[in-house]
This record gives sequence, C-alpha cells and structure tokens, in this order.
Amino acid sequence: PPLHTTQFANSTKRTQSFQMMCGRAMRLATAAVAACLVGARSEASGGLPVPRVVGYNASWMATVRNMVHTGTLPPTLTPALDSLRRTADAALALPGAGTCPEKGPWTVTQNPMVPPSGDKHDFSYVGTYDWPCNAACPSQFTAAHCAQWWRRPSWDKNSSKPYPDWKACDNATGLPWIGHDGFGQPDGQHDTGCSVRMADSVSTLAIAYYFTQNESYAATAASILETWFVAPTTAMNPNLQFAGYEPGANNGSASGIIATSFRWSSKVTDAARLLQGSPSWSSESQQVFAVWNARYLDWLLSSAMGHTENRATNNHFTWMSVQMLALALDSGNGTAATAIAARCTASSEPGALQHQIQPSGLMPLEAHRDAGATYSTMNVLALFTLATVTSSVPDAKPLWRYSAADGSGEIRAALDFLTSFGTNKSKVWPYTQEGVASWEDYPWTNLALPLRIASVVYNDPTYEAAIAKLPWKEGQAQQFLTEDVSLLLWPQLAHEDGAPPQVGGAMRADAN
Repeated sequence: PPLHTTQFANSTKRTQSFQMMCGRAMRLATAAVAACLVGARSEASGGLPVPRVVGYNASWMATVRNMVHTGTLPPTLTPALDSLRRTADAALALPGAGTCPEKGPWTVTQNPMVPPSGDKHDFSYVGTYDWPCNAACPSQFTAAHCAQWWRRPSWDKNSSKPYPDWKACDNATGLPWIGHDGFGQPDGQHDTGCSVRMADSVSTLAIAYYFTQNESYAATAASILETWFVAPTTAMNPNLQFAGYEPGANNGSASGIIATSFRWSSKVTDAARLLQGSPSWSSESQQVFAVWNARYLDWLLSSAMGHTENRATNNHFTWMSVQMLALALDSGNGTAATAIAARCTASSEPGALQHQIQPSGLMPLEAHRDAGATYSTMNVLALFTLATVTSSVPDAKPLWRYSAADGSGEIRAALDFLTSFGTNKSKVWPYTQEGVASWEDYPWTNLALPLRIASVVYNDPTYEAAIAKLPWKEGQAQQFLTEDVSLLLWPQLAHEDGAPPQVGGAMRADAN
C-alpha cells in the first residue's frame, strides 16, 4: 500500500511540517530500498568492506575483521573474539527465556493471548507497569517502596490524590488496570520477551558472522529475521497499535512503543546489514525487510500513538529518535533521517536534548522517578547511541559536543554527572533508587559502555580508566575490560605499539 503521513489538527505547525517532509520522502521508500541494496552489493564486491552499520564504529569493525582474517589480531582482542564465539555458539540453539519460554525462531503469532484486534500478527502486550486496579503492592517490593510509590497514579510522586480515589475501580474484575511506575509484572509479556530474544540473538549472531564468516551464524540469524519480519505466515504487522494496552482502559498506549525503540534501537537493522553478502540472507529477504522497516517508520510518523510518543520528554523520546533514524537510514529515506535528527536539538521539541539535560548534567525527568539512577543510566546509553546513529546522517548537527546557549543539552555532561557518583563510593546519590541499600547495589555498571564510547569520541582515556572504578561484582570488571564484545565494535585509544586505532572522522567529537 502507498506510504503516507496523516496530519493532526491539534499539531503545531512545526510538527506538521516535519510530518509532511517525512511523508513525501516515505512515498519514495521502496525505490530507495532497491537503490540501497544495489549500493550494498557493489560496496561488498571489493573484498572486506566497511560495514554499513550505524550503531557501532564501522571503520574499527572493518579493521578488526581484517586482523581476524589475516591472523594479526592482537592478544588484547583475542579474549573478546573468543567470548563472542562462545555467546554466538550458545545462541545457535535459540533458547527461550523468561516470558518467552519457547525455542526460536520467534514470532508474535505464538502469543497465547489474542491481541485486541484479533489478529495474531499484531504485536501486543499488557503494559509492563500496569496492574489490576484492586491489586495490592507485590510482596517482592519493600514496605517503604510500596508506601511511597504504589498508591500514586503512574509516576506522579507529588500527587495528592491516592489511588483508588482518583479513578473508579471495579473490585470484582480488577478493571481498569492502572500503571505503577517501576513495579513490573510478568502477565501478558510474551511479545516483549520474544522481541528481546529476537533482537539480542540476531545481533549477537550477525556480529559473530561478520568477524568470523561462520555461515552457521548467518543462517540462524537469517532464519530469525525471516520469521519475525519476512515470512507471510509469521511476520509481525509493522505497527505497535496494541502495545502496552491497559485492560479495561485502552487497547494500546503510546509509551508501549518503548518495547521496540529501546530493545531494538539500531541493532536489528544493523544485524541485517552485517549479513549482507551471506548466501543465507538473500537480496529478496533484505528487500522485504527494508520495506517492512519503511512501513513501520511510516506508522511511527503518522499514527496517533507515534505522534504522542514523538512528543515524549524523557528517554522515550531519545530511544524513539534512535529507532526512527535507524529505520530511515535502512530504508534509504535520507530526507526523513535529516528531519528526525534535527528534532533532537529543536527548542520546540519537548524531548530535545536541552530540555532533558541541565547544565550540571542532571536529567531531572529520569532522576526523579522511583529508580532514578537506573533510568538516568538508561538515558545516557540512549543519548550516546543517538549521537552515534546521528553521525551517519550527512546533514545532521553533531551531538557529541552539542550545547544550548545556557549550557544545557550536553550528553558529555550527563555522563560526567553520573560517573561522579558511579566511581565515588562516598558521594551519595541524592535522588530516589528504591530497593538499594548500598553503593555497590546501584546500577552504575550500566555506564561502562557509554564510558568506553566516550573515551574514543572525546579522545580521553580517563573515561576508559573510570570503568574499573564502577561497583562491579567479583570478576565482572575484568570480564568487561578484556572480553566484552564492545572491544570489537569500538577502538581503544592506543594499541600495544602505541599507534592510535583507525577511527571514523564522524565518530570523533574533535572532528565535529
């Protein structure tokens, strides 16, 4: 069907202009996909190409792959490659886990719950933080946590209207369900669980295939993508219309889009790009996949739910921008990519960087939630991923050193702010992090990957050095420092011989 963008009567003129610009480009998406595929094949004909990924340092990946194939991989990187092989070997079995117990390749059509639409091809799940309106605070949470947060609507800690006074509740049915931020529940989570299994598995296998050229990795990764996106009998419909629905209240929530924007980010589209050239991943499957991405992007841009999520003010906006950029770049929609990237620093956008990050680096919309440290570290990862992906948009404003006139919006400041707590046991986090009794239990190790990326883009080895100072459990620090796959995706500042690694100019903040 033709791709289009719907106008909303209550939208601002700026938002309407953005939608119209993207909509015009979306109508050319199928032709652009074909052009991209031709370009990818010609690029790959020259031997060991630089991969067309957007979420990693592509030039470094090509360097590592060349070292692997010429037998010159330095001893410092061998443990990381060995660890990647072990993880990929385990992924070949496609094991289920958690709320997705079945063996892969996975599909939304296996969901035991029928979506509100009645179409098993629709991705659907009950809101992760939603509970029956008459539910008591679960016993796994502390009494203090329950007393402070459970009886407040959603994440509004300052509300003076405790639930159930603010909304009618049918105690016989538990309807409507209501959100309790931070209180996750497992019911109705099949599609989110299998979505995570799909994204993590295909990413691991595709990365392993790129470096090793082990065709078994490619074949399994291709079967995952074909089952979830390509095969008519199992493919997911390209929308999240029924994501995060609240029984008795609605059939879908805009915030439910986080299920793919966060969990898939750019790694699913990057996985397909890493498979290009493998006989297991045909050009026909790649084209169907890219058209699926174009249609999903169109839904994110044109639907009422997508419109609402695009006006989010916290990590939801950041992750939404990451995924939309990845989809636009994968489907050859440069016009949409440029418009999406521009929104990240537009003062009129509620979720723009300058509205999320204060000059000090504090992100108040994350820090003031019940798990403020967790959400803050999550958003820093999102911001660094966004800056990485934006580097692949030719006309985009570089985000690595972006700062508004008042000093707000600096992603480096956000990382520095959190690192000051994550590497200093005596510095107390002054915001909420429910259920944490000591510094060692804070989620500061989530900063490890942003710190590794920062050491490269800011040409500052103190960021890599800070990783060891985070509150790791026994043995985990050494594992990340020597075996993590990020060593193969991002360079270190110097090799053993002191020579700097090859780093793409767009990935260096001092080049911006």
